[in-house]
Amino acid sequence: MANTNIPLLHKKAFEWMEEFRNSHPDVYFKFRGRNNKDRTIKNGYFFAGDDKYANVGITQKSKYTLNGITISFGVDNIVIYLSQKCLDKTTLKKLMQKLGWSEDKKVVSKEDLNEIVLKIIEAAKELGVSLADEAEFNKNLKLAHDVLTKQNTVDISDVTKLDEKDKHNLDKSEKSVPLNIILYGPPGTGKTYNTVVEAIKILEPNESYSSWEEKKKRFDYYKAPQQGQIVFTTFHQSMSYEDFVEGIKPGIDDKTRQVTYDVKPGIFKELCKKASKEENKDKKFVLIIDEINRGNVSQIFGELITLLEEDKRLGKEFGLEVKLPYSPDDFGIPSNLYIIGTMNTADRSVEALDTALRRRFSFVEMMPDSSLLKEIDGIDLKDVLETINKRIIVLKDREHQIGHSYFMKCESLDDIKRVFKDNIVPLLQEYFYGNYENIRSVLGEKFVKNESPNITFAAGATNDGNIDQNLYSLLTNSEWKTLNIKEAIESLLNIKKDV
Repeated sequence: MANTNIPLLHKKAFEWMEEFRNSHPDVYFKFRGRNNKDRTIKNGYFFAGDDKYANVGITQKSKYTLNGITISFGVDNIVIYLSQKCLDKTTLKKLMQKLGWSEDKKVVSKEDLNEIVLKIIEAAKELGVSLADEAEFNKNLKLAHDVLTKQNTVDISDVTKLDEKDKHNLDKSEKSVPLNIILYGPPGTGKTYNTVVEAIKILEPNESYSSWEEKKKRFDYYKAPQQGQIVFTTFHQSMSYEDFVEGIKPGIDDKTRQVTYDVKPGIFKELCKKASKEENKDKKFVLIIDEINRGNVSQIFGELITLLEEDKRLGKEFGLEVKLPYSPDDFGIPSNLYIIGTMNTADRSVEALDTALRRRFSFVEMMPDSSLLKEIDGIDLKDVLETINKRIIVLKDREHQIGHSYFMKCESLDDIKRVFKDNIVPLLQEYFYGNYENIRSVLGEKFVKNESPNITFAAGATNDGNIDQNLYSLLTNSEWKTLNIKEAIESLLNIKKDV
């Protein structure tokens, strides 16, 4: 059982920061600069301060957050400090003038906080003040999210450590599978593939199938309209509350042939109603949301985000219903409905996910598993994948690794060549934004050409000696056809042939 007890003010400050960055993703903040014995990010003290204060830094200069421009979340108020230790007197005076402040600190309301912070950041940029560092922010944000994720996840192996009341409240069927779960990881790691496994684990917890194909057959059975216990959908940027919960949709009257407008239920509401009406409460239903982070989750779920929590489900101790805006029906989420989401961390970083959603889901990381790959005609695909991913981690990060599934169906050298041409190279182009030198560093000289045209610049040019004349380019279609893929991969692995 995760035993991290995040201090309330640090959680409050963190949630404000996440909500602020949902609207302003290019703004970064400073986490705790130094650790005490009991106050560290891993212990839930995300920012400088203690149980009475959480100080969110705006500037980068000092390891002591209060020595910079700071938002201090207290028990009774929120105070913004403009520190003289961070700014010289002239800059501090100019900043106060731009903000219209008579002092170097100001008590602000929660309602005004966002607007004031934006003004401070804009003014600080104009005055050349060093703001919080992006790389350090992202590193600490990932660490903080790991802490939150662990707090939200029940470790079943620790159930014996619970007191008697907790043991009574944990139903046997709910210990093994959380009601809300998200499978997350880089592309090609089998997230969508494993939704089949997770769904069958929920619907048939006592069954043991020898292969994924058998599980897929049962999955298709439950997904068929006759059963309707599994519903699969994909979030996208155009997905709305009206599509997911309910909305006013146009129709045609059969008699008058006139256009009519009626309130119609969305995917989620229909499944919730079906699960609620089920007389056999042991019968479970599963909603699978592929690419859950591609949609605007707060907008799509709306007021129902609160009801996702296990203890807010219908029939639970704190079961709740809300009044929907269009019907208006009293609506709740039944406790026999499970939600499985998938999230591609390379598409949109896990850090950017809505905080309210994170608190209500358990997260399962799915990373590349090279042990599933085999050797083909002397090419060890396990070594190939591991080598590529080690280089990506150094040049990019671990969230942008390449999954094993791209190579799973390879049976020949031609299959391997096709995977590199159609999947691996385009993926790396996206990762490195056309930086072909980095792609060459990952794949080697056989996949990315280096041409030095020795260009002569016009007379009078002053910078021709400072220009890197290495021009990198990808293989053409005709070059792919003649590529010796075995030699290319040996080059990728730095295998030198004996002469």
